[in-house]
Amino acid sequence: MAHILKQHIGYWINRLRMEVHQSFEHRLNAYDVTIAQWCILASLYDQQATSVNELASYIEVDKASVSRVVERLVVKGLVSHSQGKDRRSGYLELTAEGQKLVPCLMNEAEQNEQRFFGQLTTTESVQFQNLVRKILTTLPSITLDEWLVPKE
Repeated sequence: MAHILKQHIGYWINRLRMEVHQSFEHRLNAYDVTIAQWCILASLYDQQATSVNELASYIEVDKASVSRVVERLVVKGLVSHSQGKDRRSGYLELTAEGQKLVPCLMNEAEQNEQRFFGQLTTTESVQFQNLVRKILTTLPSITLDEWLVPKE
């Protein structure tokens, strides 16, 4: 009897995604940070966005969700929000505590990547990235921008 489910690459991609996600979620729990919060903290640290609107566009998540996560980060003392016309405008930046925390979180992200993809050779890693990029470029809902810049 054929095992139809396990013959589909989508099944295995989803399984891998779940494992990577759960592992990273577990690592971030030690810092009382969620993956959604990590995305915002990392984006602010890299200075890719300075408002809820810019974050929503950069992270490709709806503005209301970003706004809620930002509010939690403000309460935690990791982000400051200078109000604009409404709660989605205004200037966002990491607090001193946020600036100190993000490099620790970046290390956790790197260790998580290493755990799942570290066994790939450089050539295999580049091939894998190119295959994923090829698939993603056909999806109009995903913006690659700076994604998959080769690591040195």
